Amino acid sequence: MPCLTWAQGGTQTAGKAPGSTASSWWPAAVSSRRLCAPGDRTVFSCVLDGNGKIVSLCATNSLNRFYYAYGRPGVPEFVFPSNNKISANPFMRTSLYFSGERGGYAYSFVEKDFRHTLYSISGSYGSKISGLIVRRISGGRPVVQDMVCRKSSTFEWNEQAVLDVMLKWPSDTDLAADGLPGVH
Repeated sequence: MPCLTWAQGGTQTAGKAPGSTASSWWPAAVSSRRLCAPGDRTVFSCVLDGNGKIVSLCATNSLNRFYYAYGRPGVPEFVFPSNNKISANPFMRTSLYFSGERGGYAYSFVEKDFRHTLYSISGSYGSKISGLIVRRISGGRPVVQDMVCRKSSTFEWNEQAVLDVMLKWPSDTDLAADGLPGVH
């Protein structure tokens, strides 16, 4: 179970199973555009167009644990990983290259039979698109969710210490080979 250190100095232990709601242990006073626990670093976050939910990639202040959160402000519906028993870092970071002077990166992880991918692509003249793609790994409808972030709602932390840790993450070989499915 995650042990999150709150800004007030106390510790709260979560008691939810992977993929379950986290509202019973998540602090109510969270930024309206981020789902990271108080005191933790927001690496990437945005408000998704269409449903108004937030998706965030967060790191503990010591950078020894990263986690993903999805849901409404103060009420994440899904947190991954939901416990500290995962022995290795479950996240991957992949550089993306496109024609027309566009490029970016993607953060991904696999949970059960689904690959969750957060991405950010920048182009010439300041154009930018970011979003979330959730796709089934085998069988069924391949892309389950493909949502872009609302304009001007994306937050990205570019602190060197955070980047140094994430650059050690493995690349997602599927994304590196095939690119993002259905990117706008």
